[in-house]
Amino acid sequence: MPRAACFRFSARRAYLLCWDRYQQETFLPVTAKFSEEFYEMLGHGVADELVDWFNIVDATYRSDLQGRFTATDVTVEQRFARFAAKFNATFAAFEEKLAVFEARLDRRINETSSQFSDACAGLTADMRAMERRLIGWMFATSAGTIATMAVLLRFSG
Repeated sequence: MPRAACFRFSARRAYLLCWDRYQQETFLPVTAKFSEEFYEMLGHGVADELVDWFNIVDATYRSDLQGRFTATDVTVEQRFARFAAKFNATFAAFEEKLAVFEARLDRRINETSSQFSDACAGLTADMRAMERRLIGWMFATSAGTIATMAVLLRFSG
């Protein structure tokens, strides 16, 4: 499949723009083809020299870009390694803090649970004492009611 490319001339330098950035290995060298009129006007020797010059400029820029990409890759890898180290250190510190927090939370839960158990035991004892008092009052009230009914039945009949 042909690649979309064109020459740009700025500051008297020619360079190739390649639109397929992700497949750098498959770039083909630039071969310029001029019209027959151009060859007749300059001559085959000058036109071939111009084509060779374009190819040399292309190779120079390609190697320069490849060097810059390599340097950028190394820099990115170094920065990523530093980031990973910082992340791992931060994560380890976070895990330590989380373990301390979990220990404190477990201790608090155990304390609260024991306090709740003690409160429930005290409440149960209070409820049993109240139950005993209520049963006593219930028997006293029932006995008074039975005595009153017996007296009324004796006088009425």
